[in-house]
Amino acid sequence: MSNVFKEIEKSYKVFAVKIKDEQIWPWLRLDFMYLSIKEYTSKKINRSFSIRTFKEIFYGFTNWFSGYHYLVFSSSNQRVRINNRMFDKSVDFIIDELGKKKCLYIEFPDPNHFSKDKCYTKKIASYRFIELVRVIFRIILKFSALKIEREDIINAILKDYNLKLRAPLKELANRFYIDVRLYTLILRMYKPKAIFVNNAYGKMAIVYAANKLGIKTIEIQHGLIGRSHPAYNSTLSLDTLFYPSAILLNGKNDGKWLNKSGIYKNSELFTVGSFYLDYINRNFSGSSELRAQIEGYKTSVGVSLQLDFELELIGFIKKVAHKLSNVAFILIPRGEYKNDISNIDLPPNIITSNTENFYQTIKHCNYHTTIYSTCALEVPSLQVSNILYNYNNLSQNYFADTLNSETTIIVNDLLEYVQAFAQLEEKNKTKIDNSINFIENYELNIRKVLRHLVD
Repeated sequence: MSNVFKEIEKSYKVFAVKIKDEQIWPWLRLDFMYLSIKEYTSKKINRSFSIRTFKEIFYGFTNWFSGYHYLVFSSSNQRVRINNRMFDKSVDFIIDELGKKKCLYIEFPDPNHFSKDKCYTKKIASYRFIELVRVIFRIILKFSALKIEREDIINAILKDYNLKLRAPLKELANRFYIDVRLYTLILRMYKPKAIFVNNAYGKMAIVYAANKLGIKTIEIQHGLIGRSHPAYNSTLSLDTLFYPSAILLNGKNDGKWLNKSGIYKNSELFTVGSFYLDYINRNFSGSSELRAQIEGYKTSVGVSLQLDFELELIGFIKKVAHKLSNVAFILIPRGEYKNDISNIDLPPNIITSNTENFYQTIKHCNYHTTIYSTCALEVPSLQVSNILYNYNNLSQNYFADTLNSETTIIVNDLLEYVQAFAQLEEKNKTKIDNSINFIENYELNIRKVLRHLVD
């Protein structure tokens, strides 16, 4: 995934590119990161995306007008149904521990906000309002005097690798520092003790502004880190102002890799596990409808689909399903794309999941298949084994160092899949230890960490 990106950081003095004697590579490298994986594109299923309505700006609007000790940034795709409320599995338990009235949850609608009366979180406001203000700031503010030192280095990279940035470098710099000014204003208004962010590299301007003001910045791990994710791994020593002062990790393995990285070397690392994996293991009851659908089959495989390669994975699973006709394959679409696959011609042993979410579905299964969805890291904690389809070598790149042969087999073609299936069937059904990726006892762990970080 990141070979081109690693070559760039190794071959060019990117840390010498500065504005006012300050590195800009920490935020600019994210643009290059996406450019470096541009070859991973796919045919897309036709989709109707939700329209960003003007109404979303006013979602929870009155909650902006209170004082808070903590600001929490997350997205609606983290919500799962618990006791008839939509619960953010990444931050809501943290908010409960910090105090519901002390926290403003700023939610990005991905794809939409849920009705406020259905949400577990009470002090919630839409990130759409910040987006509106950002547009206004970008119209009004221009840092035309920005002088980029050693811009020639960036131009050489673009030329040598035949790449093109999404906008001219000075415009990208303007956008970043305008965002920093906006977030600095917000943080000065609320004066929070700390901010919590789900996916810090996607919110770097917020983290940077908070660090500049001396506000504690805490990242909540949202997916795979490992040694392959370029947003978390670099051999360079990058300016720590751009990165959180602490990160809450799922398992032991990611902390090992972060300690070797030049990016998070000064961040405090805390392994806490996953709230929702613990919850599902304690409270799973199952779906009678799904049980009835798979009842006549020898066993079942949950298939996690992904936006980038849904068609490729579905095509492969169709071949496998014809070969393993006594096995039920349950396709699990992700997010807003749940209804797209209904128009695809599928054999009878491929089932479209109608259950609430991925976790509720996969608990009915004995095996799990995907290409490189981070669901592969979670399912061993639910006592489910992986058979990963190594399309474009993505499974190998992402998971070779994070999933072992006791829980996971990576295959390249139909024959290897069938052989792997037989191999896993023969294994003894002993309890799977997945602490390398997700430790247990999240609630106890998070309470200890919060006492250290914010008390």
